[in-house]
Amino acid sequence: MFLRQLLPKHKNKARFTIMGEEVKLVLFETLKANVLFDQPKTYVFDIVRNSDQIPVGRIDLRLGMSESLYYYGNIGYSIYHNYRGHHYALQACRLILEVAKKEKMEKVILTCNPDNIASFKTIQEIPARYIDVKDVPDKHPIYRAGERQKCIFEVDLNEKSSG
Repeated sequence: MFLRQLLPKHKNKARFTIMGEEVKLVLFETLKANVLFDQPKTYVFDIVRNSDQIPVGRIDLRLGMSESLYYYGNIGYSIYHNYRGHHYALQACRLILEVAKKEKMEKVILTCNPDNIASFKTIQEIPARYIDVKDVPDKHPIYRAGERQKCIFEVDLNEKSSG
């Protein structure tokens, strides 16, 4: 796999980094797939601001697709409160799409809560195609956490305009 070939074999070596204009993604950890808990293999990156090397958030890429993952999405991100409003999430999403392509994913699903206007706009700007607002099944873990609906978006990685 793409990242496996680039990951350091020793902890004291530099971590895998994807450079962008204002931010870079620095691999924090790789989580192995866990079939028992329906968790896919996941790459977790710190979002680091290039100008001062400060981590401004975190983003992950969840490989594969399942009914459960449909509501979580393939990409999840969080920008730390003090660093919001600078389009760091948008930049990080565009960078992580390159990893998804290298992993031979044909599409990625992104989701957000209907009341999360900032994430809704960020996902649209990637650009991602809005699919619909879907009710979360009552047996899904995020339903048990209080989330009832998700806005679902898709990025076709085979289209030239994506990413």
